[in-house]
Amino acid sequence: MITHALYGGLGNQLFQICTVMAFSLKSGHDFYFEWDASGLIATSALLRALVPHCRPADVCRALEARLKVVHLVEPSNRYHPELLAELAYQDNPTTLFVLQGYFQSFRYFETEWDAIADFLGIRAQQDALRASLSAPPPDIVMHMRVGDYLDLQHTHPILPCGYYGRALDAALDQVDGGVGAPSATVACLCQAQDRNLVEDYYVSKLRDVFPRCTWTPVPDMLSDSETILYMSLAKVQVIANSTFSLWAAYFRRTYTGREHVIYPSVWFTPTNDYLWVAQMSGEGRMVFLPCNWTTKNPPLRADDMIRPGWRMMDASLDANLDADVAVTPPPSGPVTGCYAQCLCYNNPVKHASMTERFRKLGMPLSIYPGVSFTNPRILNREGRNNSLSIQRLWSVTYGHLDMIQRFLDSDASYGIFCEDDILVNRTLPHELPDIMRECDEMAVDVLLLGYMKTCKVEAWMAGHAQMGDFPGRPYTYHDYPDDQWGVHMYMLSRSGARRILSTYGYGYADRHIDDPDHPFSPDWTISKCPGLKRALISPMMAVEDGRDSYEHYGHEGQWRFHMETFRAHFVPGLFI
Repeated sequence: MITHALYGGLGNQLFQICTVMAFSLKSGHDFYFEWDASGLIATSALLRALVPHCRPADVCRALEARLKVVHLVEPSNRYHPELLAELAYQDNPTTLFVLQGYFQSFRYFETEWDAIADFLGIRAQQDALRASLSAPPPDIVMHMRVGDYLDLQHTHPILPCGYYGRALDAALDQVDGGVGAPSATVACLCQAQDRNLVEDYYVSKLRDVFPRCTWTPVPDMLSDSETILYMSLAKVQVIANSTFSLWAAYFRRTYTGREHVIYPSVWFTPTNDYLWVAQMSGEGRMVFLPCNWTTKNPPLRADDMIRPGWRMMDASLDANLDADVAVTPPPSGPVTGCYAQCLCYNNPVKHASMTERFRKLGMPLSIYPGVSFTNPRILNREGRNNSLSIQRLWSVTYGHLDMIQRFLDSDASYGIFCEDDILVNRTLPHELPDIMRECDEMAVDVLLLGYMKTCKVEAWMAGHAQMGDFPGRPYTYHDYPDDQWGVHMYMLSRSGARRILSTYGYGYADRHIDDPDHPFSPDWTISKCPGLKRALISPMMAVEDGRDSYEHYGHEGQWRFHMETFRAHFVPGLFI
């Protein structure tokens, strides 16, 4: 049997589902998916045909216990045909093959696609949607992806208006009547929350440049499934750097047997290439700022994701359409040489408050949205059966590790990392240049700026010997023992960040899953990493805001510890 845990959005899951089905057809093994009443198979009409192939959780656990489980792990984001070798032509009913990875290549299911599309009823769903429309589908459809990409631009760039202008010009050549044909209708699709932004930044500019096009509104209340199908009905598709776009293009072939698809030359943020970063201005408008990213992202493998015959279009900035571009590149990190990040998981209130807090300090802050429990690094599988509390702890820890990688992908000398429920010392921006310079002099790798302590740290305290000699400073540096807790805010050097990732970033959690002496938590992975020179600063530069209730901690001792730390260090007017 063959299965996959399924994770990500609709575009990602379609790749995983079709790969499982293709492997099933190639090998003769049956396939199934675990039933999730809130998952996409249960809620998406596009995947309704898969419901009979779902199994309840208890049945899945029983199969895993009874059968020999073989994990087929995707080594990278490239196409790996060798994964088929382990199951192709095997007739072993006692083996369960569990696929792990995103499998984002049509080549995994290319020869089986017609059978898969027929099984899912793609053409029938396209015909049904077409019949329900009050107007014919547009000649050209363009997909704009903004939304979550605003916080993911170190890997997924937001495409500028220049790309869509060049692509639309080329698309008009493929519509009956040629360039500027008055009959050409164009629809722009995006997430609901981005409609005003897309209209303001993209459509208003393109409408001026292409006045003979008819800009047709997208039908209201389309679900994600219907949106993909709607895009597939157009004669020409201008896609974004998104798997959601890719599937609309794949479905187009099923509808007509022809493909007129234009895709961007930039898919992932490239390595060491002059690019841009999209930001929201104070007036709520999106602007593109030139930026020299330093990243480790893989280049697009066109033969893996892009079908032959599709047309690549230059996705660089355009001097006219992207007129809001800044004339000089901003620094890739704050002017202090320090890249500040905050871990905030699914909490818009804290997201807004932390952003505003750092704005008042005059310090740029990047909010990292955290790691979902459905992430493969956290999701339970063979050899991993974590409780909800442990999954939550792993989510937080991996969130910190991801932020550390983002810091290394910048060119900042130091990274500051914080939780989303802290108050910050108003003097931090003023003192930070000296703090970084002094940490350089002491070769400190990790500096605790906010931590757990029910009194002010002094040099006479056991385990807290003073470090360095910097007369006239309003703070001092101290060593700390292994029983020091709390990483409310900390600073890392680049060498310290690399050591933390090399120590804890590659299977450490699973290797120590039953080892109570090596808990996978930020207090240990960050502040106790072997080989790091560590220090804390006194007085603190950050404290918890003291607002969490007793129920948040679930333990009276923990609650008192946090509250006493807050009362010992919070100074009204000093912390914001």
